Amino acid sequence: MLTFVALAALAALSGPGTTSGTYTDAAGVKHPWRVTPGHALLWDEKPFVPVGGLFQVKSWSPSATEAEVAEDLAALKRLRAAGVSDLYLQPLKGGITQVRPARVQQILTAVEAEGFTYGLSLADGPRTPLIGYQILPSRYLQDAPGDGGLVRFPIQNLNSALWCLADPGTGQILNSGQADAVTEGARVRVPSQQGRNRLVLFPERVFFPSGDAGLPNVWEGFDKYRDDLLTLFSQVKLGPGFRFFSDPLTVNLSLSGESRQVVPSGAAFAAEWALYLSHRYATIASLEEKWAITERGSLKDFNDAAQLLPLWWGGKGLPQFYHRGTSVFLPARDTTSSFWQDLESFKAESVRSYMNQLSVALKRGIAEVPVVYRSRGYSPLFNGIVAQAGFDGVGIEAYGATLEPISYVGAETYAQIVDAPRPLWLPLLATQEARLPTSTQPGFSSKRWLYSIFDALRETGARGFYVDGARIADPARQAYDLSGQPEQLAWLAEYGQQLTVMGLASAPPPRENAVFYPRNQAALQPRALQAGGWLLPTDKPFFLYDFGPAGNAYSLTEPDGPIFYLWNPTGPRQIKLKVPKQATLAGAQPIYWLPKDHGVRSKDTITLTLGPEPIRLYNFASIPLPQEAFSETYARAEKLLAEVSKRKLNEATLYQVQLRNLKQRYRPEVTSTAYQALQDLQRLVTTLSNLVQPYFWAEAENATGYTFDQIEERPGASGGRVLVSTRRTEGVPSATTTFSISINIENAVHLYVSASPTASFRVRLDGQPFGGVDAPLPKVFGPPYALGTLCWFDCGAVVIPRGVHKVELVAESPMSLDALLLTPSPYVPNGPLPPPFAL
Repeated sequence: MLTFVALAALAALSGPGTTSGTYTDAAGVKHPWRVTPGHALLWDEKPFVPVGGLFQVKSWSPSATEAEVAEDLAALKRLRAAGVSDLYLQPLKGGITQVRPARVQQILTAVEAEGFTYGLSLADGPRTPLIGYQILPSRYLQDAPGDGGLVRFPIQNLNSALWCLADPGTGQILNSGQADAVTEGARVRVPSQQGRNRLVLFPERVFFPSGDAGLPNVWEGFDKYRDDLLTLFSQVKLGPGFRFFSDPLTVNLSLSGESRQVVPSGAAFAAEWALYLSHRYATIASLEEKWAITERGSLKDFNDAAQLLPLWWGGKGLPQFYHRGTSVFLPARDTTSSFWQDLESFKAESVRSYMNQLSVALKRGIAEVPVVYRSRGYSPLFNGIVAQAGFDGVGIEAYGATLEPISYVGAETYAQIVDAPRPLWLPLLATQEARLPTSTQPGFSSKRWLYSIFDALRETGARGFYVDGARIADPARQAYDLSGQPEQLAWLAEYGQQLTVMGLASAPPPRENAVFYPRNQAALQPRALQAGGWLLPTDKPFFLYDFGPAGNAYSLTEPDGPIFYLWNPTGPRQIKLKVPKQATLAGAQPIYWLPKDHGVRSKDTITLTLGPEPIRLYNFASIPLPQEAFSETYARAEKLLAEVSKRKLNEATLYQVQLRNLKQRYRPEVTSTAYQALQDLQRLVTTLSNLVQPYFWAEAENATGYTFDQIEERPGASGGRVLVSTRRTEGVPSATTTFSISINIENAVHLYVSASPTASFRVRLDGQPFGGVDAPLPKVFGPPYALGTLCWFDCGAVVIPRGVHKVELVAESPMSLDALLLTPSPYVPNGPLPPPFAL
């Protein structure tokens, strides 16, 4: 199988744990190179730390003219005259394999003559379209006409479609069939069926390589694409200035967004998918158990399993599998099925294998130079990097109008490769305020702003700096073209000179000053630390601890044992820890913490000052439970319970008994037992808080119901997750989400909604416009948060009668939705945090 062939080729190319090679240029001169542990590239034993930009080659297109060649040559001369010497070249459109070899050579000869060092962004990939089922039940959902009739779904590039008529209450499939593919999309002839039923469509769509799905059809088209590349470059001579390949499998390679919900339907994909499953599961019976198929024995073998199509995604849809070969439905427990996790793991492993295979093919068949794939932050494609050779670098693509999102992407990218079994080069491949310009401002607003970006990314490990771009030929992005901005081009040259003086290639990597945290800890995110270094995510095994008002902690498993990290998100405060008895025994490793000035030890007590940045606690033999944690949480519970009793709520007596029992259970001398009692006490505090808090707060992902497309992880969001609705085609119902709220006072209530800053939406209360038909539209209220992707909207205030009500939000544009807040008093929301309330 391809995977095993690829691994053999990788092992032959380079020894384990190294990233190196020797490039032989067109004149036969050899150039040894290697990547250092600090992620810098050494070329001919000298540091190669480029500072330059993307150069889009206008004449690298199938229909290029001589006039466009002349434009390219003139742009190269302007850049060189301004002092820029580092570029990477990219076809304007269509990919490198669509360009005639002679045209490629013409530009490369000029680049060499001008004295540039350069990389080649192939910006290409397999040209076989990817055909697959898009499982988005929330989007492709309509009420079925009770008396039957035609229902249309506008869908682009439809190949076929399965439709299911289902009971919305039970999820039972009442009827099904294949839709008609018509010009506007899918057309379903719905049979007459009693009751208020739902029609759900599962379209099989064609995803063309020029689209933005981010998932090329490597399973059906890889071999031809690889051979096309080898054929093209067999007719091209690469000179001494050549340094690297980038983007050999499309510029937007990704396993995020809508590609996550696509189940490819090609035969080659199914064959690899079946082989993967046979290695993952010992028997077909174990697969049926993990996929939660309720009728065991339904599948003959793993090839049979590879034909299954799930009819749910993200908690929405029908709890069934559909067998594409037999057209049989298999019931499943969708909430416990591991199908989607398995498919996501397979896609990542398979695509990563093709990334490595193509890297080997480029180095063995064309030029043995580093091969770089780009990253926009965390990506499963950069997990599981092999110790033997494959791709040699990860290029950062970081856009943002402020430093926070740019630094975040750099830190996430560095954090993912820091534990790779061999060093990888880490250049910056693209930076600007956004992928598409939001203003006509040419390039960067100031030299200080550009250098701030470079410095932030340098501190997170970048060892090469290319802006987007030194020359941009795409008409939609020409505001970023620096080829006509000599002053800004000079900034690049000047920064390169500064790096030479600094000796960046020999600088220690950020890891030496890094503090790591579990990737799924939503309350933390990558950022620079006040004492120097960076807070970075990791995938190491961990445990989380919540000490209530006394703070939080987590432990990471290290070779020498666990290390505890203590922090308090609300600000500085002191805690006291009792020294474990094990630490006083002969030969015990001494307890210590970093930073050292955040604590003192007096006999058997350690006093630490916690703040938003974690303190590392070493050699602590038990859970570092603050002595104040239980008493402070208990005092909070007593105040809340007094308020519950004051309001004469029926539950007060029950909660009084629970609180007394918890106090009796608490035994501070046994840390594990004490922590369990604290956890139970915190659950009681949460219950009491929900009864008496003077506001209603709801997480979007916990809404009563929604037709948004998916729940998405979002750093910095409340709860770390948001609901996302992408663009709907004309005729498809708008995405909605519904919250059930209980009002116990009759008063004017203010509504605030947290959503993406460009969101357009309407709010309904019990089916009527919130605030009436003449109410003003929601307006942005307060600063953005979550790396600028979310902000609060003020939706006004209305008087709501006592009782249970329905608040419905209707998306009129693509948007992310984080939280909803109803409060009787005007309030300025604080990012992802609910309002505090004191008793």
